[in-house]
Amino acid sequence: MQGLTMALASISICQHYSRRVSFSLLWLVRATLKHKCGTNTCVERTLMSATSDVLDSFTDELSRKKSDKWKFLNRQKAIQCANERSLNDSNQNSLQEDFECYDINVNSLDELLTKVIRSKEYNLIIKILKFSGAKQLCPSPELLLEAASVLSRIGSRTGVEVVMSVCESLNKNEFYNQAEYKHYMAEATWIRGDIREALDMFAEVYKYHVTLRRKVRHMTKFLFAECVSKRSEASVVLVTNFAKKFAEEYGDYYFLSFLWQFCFLSEWFCDQKMADKLLEQYKELRALIMDRIKIIAVTALKQEEVEVVQRLLEVTLRYEMKQDYAHILSELFDFKCARGDLRGCSAVLTSSLELNVSLKPEQHDRFLALLLGLNRRNKQLPRQKQQQHFHKRLEVPCFQLKF
Repeated sequence: MQGLTMALASISICQHYSRRVSFSLLWLVRATLKHKCGTNTCVERTLMSATSDVLDSFTDELSRKKSDKWKFLNRQKAIQCANERSLNDSNQNSLQEDFECYDINVNSLDELLTKVIRSKEYNLIIKILKFSGAKQLCPSPELLLEAASVLSRIGSRTGVEVVMSVCESLNKNEFYNQAEYKHYMAEATWIRGDIREALDMFAEVYKYHVTLRRKVRHMTKFLFAECVSKRSEASVVLVTNFAKKFAEEYGDYYFLSFLWQFCFLSEWFCDQKMADKLLEQYKELRALIMDRIKIIAVTALKQEEVEVVQRLLEVTLRYEMKQDYAHILSELFDFKCARGDLRGCSAVLTSSLELNVSLKPEQHDRFLALLLGLNRRNKQLPRQKQQQHFHKRLEVPCFQLKF
């Protein structure tokens, strides 16, 4: 017991002595720094500089680790890209070796080209076409058209030029029948960003090749839609002038009809106003879009875009398209009735009565059924609540009577 007491006493004496030593050392350091600097400010600056040095070293270490990580990731990406490139080169080299080793005929070439087009290996398409030109093996006209279409949609002018050279050297009749593939070159040029030059090419093909006018309309339809959706004012002006030119010179209003449709369906008010101006300016355009209005209305209702349908109703009323108005109003009534919208059905029925537009008898029956069903539901609701509360056991709260 005495030994334990003596040990504890010695430990406390050592701790006290260590505290005194540490305090003495700290005092000695502060006194030395004070003697050198003359004030306590130097001591504080020294302590702050030590803290800032620690923070700077930590920040430098962290930034170094981050930079090393990014360098490692970039190195890995570079290695992966190099491996993929070498794999593609090996595949292409093996394909070239297969071409040189075996005797390939036109049928096997068509099969190979079809497989490559389906797999969307665009570089291989160009290599196969160059090989076919070198071996004087002409693919089928259908495959040449498909290859030109695929390459033009990705903006590959080089690929279209390869198709043109192969067809010109091996099948001149098809080359001239397809207008030297200028409409495909026009599409690739459009994708590359030169819309003015592309429109000039389309105009040339449309002017001198009557059989390809339908193809030109089809290709420009999707390009017009992309142009309006990207909100490029200069491009929209070029496209509008192009469509007006063919409407006035050739009496072809299909370009204007597509442009009107895309501007009408646009979310921007300026595009919608331009669509209204086109209808006011060209009477023939109104006759052309009569059937298209019905399709647009049905499509808009499937996508639940009621605001588009309401604007179509305004257009049909403005230009006295009574049959189209009745058809769209009937479709709108079916849309509202299918969703149980009694207020919407009532509004449609009121409009039909005011404008003397008759709806179908079965639509009136459905409106009455919707009205009666809603009233019956409203009457049954309090009864259901009464039945639910009738079987419930009433719980009497605890309370005390005070007299």
